Amino acid sequence: MQSDDAAQVPENSLKSMLVGRRVWNPEEIRPLTSALNGNLPGVSSLWMLCDPMAEQETLLRTVASFREHQFLTWSARVSPKPDSPTDSRGNILLQRSARRAALKKFPSAPFRISTFSAYSAVDPGVYQEIEPLLRRYSGYALGLGHETEGSAASWLEAVKAMEEHFALSFDYPNTPELEDRRSRLTAAYVETAVSSGVMPLIPLNRHPFAGLVLFCPSDEYESVAATLAEHAPIVEGAVGTEALQRLADAGGGLSYL
Repeated sequence: MQSDDAAQVPENSLKSMLVGRRVWNPEEIRPLTSALNGNLPGVSSLWMLCDPMAEQETLLRTVASFREHQFLTWSARVSPKPDSPTDSRGNILLQRSARRAALKKFPSAPFRISTFSAYSAVDPGVYQEIEPLLRRYSGYALGLGHETEGSAASWLEAVKAMEEHFALSFDYPNTPELEDRRSRLTAAYVETAVSSGVMPLIPLNRHPFAGLVLFCPSDEYESVAATLAEHAPIVEGAVGTEALQRLADAGGGLSYL
């Protein structure tokens, strides 16, 4: 990893940087992440900042870096009728439906269908299955977990917060109160997933730079950072803070808001 003295922040951009945050300090971090509202104890984060044209490559590198993990996905859609719950089938862990509480959009589709799936990093076509992350859709989430039954169960529990987040963002007109609720739900999703061994991967909002943020347990920060550092040196400390501050000053942050 690079020290503050060794690292250099590019003069005109934040292209191709990997910023490590060992500790989630709410007072320091909150101004940088409008989409999270919470203390997140025991959570570290790694910020992969890149040019928008390089974002797919960044995601592919991440897939290649974590070949011992499985990629856990959740997606939501609306439907005119409830789907029958499925047993585990192929890559699908679970599918469930719920009646929408409000119908701001598509009133003829009063049901929300959630699908939970798991893919190995070596599965053919895995990128096509996780590429929707880059569309920044509130009805999609992606986490990295170990290939255990407990990891899948943890994912189902953590993503409950994002199901509610999707309902608020899709079904109701936006208000400051709902924005605050959604930011708390995103934080709950991150904290629940990390505490149970799943690392959420969340895209930035493209203002003005693209990229991804990987959240991990603080006690696994060194190993996760070392895995990512195979592709790019990690900057920390004052240089990392300056990079994130410049991102925030330009309107940057997480996409789930």
